[in-house]
Amino acid sequence: MAAPTGAVIRLDDRQQRLAYIGAAVAAVGFVAGRVPSMPSTTAFVASGIGVAMAVLLFLAARRRSVVMTGAAAFLISFGPWTPTTWLLGAFYIAGGGVLMFRASKAAAATRPPREPRPSKRRQRRVVEAEAKPKRPERSKRYTPPKR
Repeated sequence: MAAPTGAVIRLDDRQQRLAYIGAAVAAVGFVAGRVPSMPSTTAFVASGIGVAMAVLLFLAARRRSVVMTGAAAFLISFGPWTPTTWLLGAFYIAGGGVLMFRASKAAAATRPPREPRPSKRRQRRVVEAEAKPKRPERSKRYTPPKR
């Protein structure tokens, strides 16, 4: 199956810089939030997962893919935030949502307008009208019943 031939929407320079900054802030937030409990294994694992999510955002921004960057931002918003840093996740949801919204609008603008399709109701009527058997012609031999 061939790849879609539509226009590919890419991040502009400003959006790419913001994604880089967001990845750095997320990595620092995930690690800094776990520093007070750092000797624990759970803190190491949680901060490692958070840093991996931040690296994913960085790599998506490096590719300049709007959809991948938006998905990575959504992923970071549900990352292992601490009770003191959980509010940062809301910014990543908002940023990912804005990216996805802009990408969908840009993709819709590049698509040619669709031709109006006939409604299904009208199609059904046409099919029913064609499928109905027509009444046979009156027979000359027919005698009506007596009453």
